[in-house]
Amino acid sequence: MKKTYRIFTAAAIIFSAVILSACQGPVFSSIMKDVAEEDATMSGNMISVARYNVSGTEFLVAAAQGGLHYKLTDSDEHGKWHKYSSLPFSLHAYDYYGASDHTGERLLKVLADNTNLYLITVKETRNSTLGTSVPAEYHIYTKAIALSDSNNGTWKTDDSETNPWAELTENNKRSDGTSALLQFFINDDYYYTRFNVFSTNSVKNEHRRVFIRSGAGKSSDTDVTSTYEYYEIDGTNVTQLTVDQISAATTRKELRESNSLEDDGGLLIDCSQTELESTVIDSAAYIGDTLYFFNSIAVADNETSSESSTGIFYGMCSESASYNKKTNTDDLYYFGYTSDSAETPVNKKILDAGEPISCFAVCNDALIIGRAEYAYLQVYSSTGGVVKIELNNRKPLDSVFEDEKSTAEKVSFTTNADSQLSSSYEIFTLLNTDPSKDELDSSLYATIGYMGTGSSSSVSPKNVGMWSYYASRGNWNRE
Repeated sequence: MKKTYRIFTAAAIIFSAVILSACQGPVFSSIMKDVAEEDATMSGNMISVARYNVSGTEFLVAAAQGGLHYKLTDSDEHGKWHKYSSLPFSLHAYDYYGASDHTGERLLKVLADNTNLYLITVKETRNSTLGTSVPAEYHIYTKAIALSDSNNGTWKTDDSETNPWAELTENNKRSDGTSALLQFFINDDYYYTRFNVFSTNSVKNEHRRVFIRSGAGKSSDTDVTSTYEYYEIDGTNVTQLTVDQISAATTRKELRESNSLEDDGGLLIDCSQTELESTVIDSAAYIGDTLYFFNSIAVADNETSSESSTGIFYGMCSESASYNKKTNTDDLYYFGYTSDSAETPVNKKILDAGEPISCFAVCNDALIIGRAEYAYLQVYSSTGGVVKIELNNRKPLDSVFEDEKSTAEKVSFTTNADSQLSSSYEIFTLLNTDPSKDELDSSLYATIGYMGTGSSSSVSPKNVGMWSYYASRGNWNRE
């Protein structure tokens, strides 16, 4: 009996060793990458992180819980964010159990051009009949921020009289009194925005520009769409792109043939899988000094502070005339030059990302791809997370261009990126402060969230917000 027991015990130990050895890769690798979570300094739903230059000093700016926050771009460590208190509005507040209505404004998005900062806000009101909160009005505020007199990487907060914020929607209204810039549709059943404010968010300050798409959307119960208008904003100067550049009557076919949106060479890249009469532009990026517009949601060029862009990564999108709704897809494309000696750019699908693409972070040796499905009437998130492909000098590998069927391949992370930025979370933004650096030498930021109840018990409200990777830290953690 003892002999039998010893044999059984030995067999069990050997079997366990085999099992543990087999599990070493997928299980223990994830455990080894797990890190103690640092205290969060940037929480809340953040749908943008803007690059902004103040008097030659580079900053990152975001709308986080508690207002507007900024940080020196070269501050490669956890935290170090400052709160900017001199806002032109009071922050939103609402007593869910009280009788009072909403007060203040909710800060939705922050953008920047080469001089000015822009804040997109909404005032909300309570619909007592439906028991819901709905937008009452949207605003754009702009200001050229000044550095504080102490010159310690902080902003001046006591210049409201000499350098006030300007509100743009009041001076840009239609004859019916509605905003020409930030249109939205609302009735007793639903509401949706008819605008998008987007920027190039370029590494080079001189390439930072801000645009608005306004109008269109479903205008009645019949499936009829109206047209879009496009504007560029430069401080308080609001310039509508002319009929020759882009117009309500211009179809995609005509835009492709004319290939001209801007006097300085702005071109439209039609990256939709469907045909609509109205153009739906949502992003812009540069190759060299030429600006390209895209109707894709996710776009990133590969420029650095010292080198011009040679290509643009973008996600394919699908559009429908019903409600003018747009859906991002899994398909990653590269539009640009394949080498320094190439004379003409290519436009090629290089990857199926597995889930809809939402954003990118370009590194010298890798492209990190954020995923989130922005589907119409989606009730919960389950298709997020990050994947990556290898790059060489911020361009796809030569093998991708060997023939029409050649594509890139997803490669594994050596950091904990895919476990911290898991597929249960939507990835709203990704940013590399210096794309000339390899991934492991970079300072990287991501903002994440989830829709509805998420996809599983693995999501948590405490994880919503900003995450970061620093070379000195070696892994992703809370920012």
